[in-house]
Amino acid sequence: MWDAGSGKELLTLPVGNNATFLPGVAFSPDGTRLAVASDNGFHRVIVWDADTGQEVLKGDMGYVGPPNDIAFSPDGKLGATGGENQKVNIWDSMTGQVLYTFSGHTGTIFGIAFSPDGRRIAIASGDGTARIWQVTPPQEVRYFPFVDSNGVDPTGIGWGWMLRYSPDGRRILADYLDHDARIWDALSGKELLKLEGFEGNYYANYPVFSADGKLVAARGADLIGDEKGMSDRAIIVWDAQTGKQLVRLVGLDGRDEISCAISPDGTHVAGAIRDNGKIIIWEVKSGKAMLTMEGSPLGVIWVAYSPDGKPLITYCNKIRTFTIILPVPEK
Repeated sequence: MWDAGSGKELLTLPVGNNATFLPGVAFSPDGTRLAVASDNGFHRVIVWDADTGQEVLKGDMGYVGPPNDIAFSPDGKLGATGGENQKVNIWDSMTGQVLYTFSGHTGTIFGIAFSPDGRRIAIASGDGTARIWQVTPPQEVRYFPFVDSNGVDPTGIGWGWMLRYSPDGRRILADYLDHDARIWDALSGKELLKLEGFEGNYYANYPVFSADGKLVAARGADLIGDEKGMSDRAIIVWDAQTGKQLVRLVGLDGRDEISCAISPDGTHVAGAIRDNGKIIIWEVKSGKAMLTMEGSPLGVIWVAYSPDGKPLITYCNKIRTFTIILPVPEK
């Protein structure tokens, strides 16, 4: 944790000596706890006090195999993890006790999202489907495949990495490996919008809603890992109601994947580049870069705002630490 005004280092949160790629990180809804799903050997979930950095919970939460994603329920009482064993465990966020296990997928679990009322949980899998479960009592209530408006999978791959509920719980946002992100009706599974803008080898990856559900942002990720199409090294922001592209945020000049987050008030987007650790904060309205920071020379793979919009947290893979960047004081 750094003070962004003085640059003074305040706190480091270690993930573990054997941790590798780690996409699963979540703030509790009240911002007081930070949880990580890590394949760091014996202890696969770690929860810290977000203010003090004190470790408050650690364990596998009944999970076998590396987890890929982690989520808190809206009231903060439940945690959920899912990954390579094709199941999702629901556990008490204070004790780690496993309460339910959701199964049925035949592929790796990549994305988990609680509905805003906490009554349902959506799960995205490498088997080419998403399933929605009722949390209590546990029951599958919806099943739909990752397909386009014609009902086919244009990529032959059949899965996305991430899915999120809209704040009103009526829509689900997901990425998809045909360049575009999509918004679906959460009840029927009907495709509502296709969010376009990336071309070449790039596709819309890890899309996120703004807190009011009016905006969607997604990073451009290189599908095949070469250096062509570098003009799509960008973050795109769309109108979540119409699918219209509002702004294209550029300046992340590294070659590897980027991550992005929308500030809770919807006025700014933060982006970080994996290979050089640069972090940029843009104003959405103008597309202007307002602040540039050097997160870590070893690279940053994940960035997110806390619920109150004040701390900005990044995760550095190679040195296995988190950095919480406090906002620069207003002049």
